[in-house]
This record gives sequence, C-alpha cells and structure tokens, in this order.
Amino acid sequence: EMPAHILLSFTEAMRRQGIEPGARLVAVEVVPATRKLAERLRLTVGESVYRIVRVRLGNRQPMALEFSHFPVRLCPGLDRFDLERRSIYEVLREEYDLILVRAEQSLEPTLARKFEAEALGVAEGSPLMLWERLAFTVTGLPVEYAKDLYRGDRVRFSMVLHLPG
Repeated sequence: EMPAHILLSFTEAMRRQGIEPGARLVAVEVVPATRKLAERLRLTVGESVYRIVRVRLGNRQPMALEFSHFPVRLCPGLDRFDLERRSIYEVLREEYDLILVRAEQSLEPTLARKFEAEALGVAEGSPLMLWERLAFTVTGLPVEYAKDLYRGDRVRFSMVLHLPG
C-alpha cells in the first residue's frame, strides 16, 4: 500500500511497510529537454536533463517502472551514484542539498504497452496506475518530473482526506 497523500520516496514507502525496497536500473542518460520537460522544470528547450529509468522492486518483485527527469545543472554527476541501491531522493538530499518537500501529482489508469509489460513482468494490456509527478524544494524550485507506472495487481494507493475548515 502506497500513501498517496504524503510525499515519500518509493524506498521510504516500502520500508514503512516492512518490505525490502530495491531497483533495477534500466537506463541513465543525459537528454535534451523537450518543450514539455522545459516548461515543467523551468528550463530552456534543449537544456541537459538526466533521464533515469528504473524498475522498482518490493521484496525482489517488480512493483513499478519509473521514468524520472532531473536538470543536470542542479545535480551534476547524479549518474555516478549507485541508483540501484540508493534512493534518488536520498542522494538529492545528502549530496546536493536538494530536499523535495512538495509535489503536484496526478493518477490515472492505463494499460501496459510492450516495453512496460516486459519490464514489469506482466502481459501486454495489463492494468497499470500512472502517477505523473512534479516535485519541488521548499523554495518552489522544480527538481523532478516523473512518470511512474505501478502494477495494478501489486500496489494499492491510500489517502486520508479532510473536510476543509
């Protein structure tokens, strides 16, 4: 169960439930920011961003496929860290003093395409939950734009809602 009402790294969410978190690194590359990425991360089109793709594991089982983007100028050398064993949020906090405290997220159902199905070990067309996230520091600086695809058969999202006022 993943809390949907607080900003937690995948690693922290798994640990809170007594599940061993893990990751399998699929790709780490520097790519030019598209118009969409540049708008979200307040960059210029073509500016360098890290694109990190990881399969996230819970007790060694595939749970999610993450596509994360970070401006290279904010975290130069991010690709030199062991991103299979360390939380990216932990690396950002400890190595770059970038503490993510707020995120804008949307959640929608989707179906696994070929690449996603193979990465997650599900049949093509299987139900997935897509989280799209833009995460910010306390000063409002956007640091991460991500699309995370969670297996519909292994992950449940929960939230606590309050009546305003």
